[in-house]
Amino acid sequence: MDDDEPMTVSRLFQLTGLTSSRAEAYRVIRAGGAYLNNRKITPPDELVFDSDVLHGKYLILRKGKRNVAAVELTD
Repeated sequence: MDDDEPMTVSRLFQLTGLTSSRAEAYRVIRAGGAYLNNRKITPPDELVFDSDVLHGKYLILRKGKRNVAAVELTD
């Protein structure tokens, strides 16, 4: 993957294994079943910003009601 590529929610869903591909992530987001920090994601290409990071280093992703992934950002 290109490190210069902006980090999108759909890319995070794929990287964490919540979805097997970005196309699947797009489908989940369009269906209304994707959440970032318990906030529903609507555009599939939504970017992740510094303001989305919890306690300076965490992101919580959720697909549906029970599939959850945590992302810890490191330097």
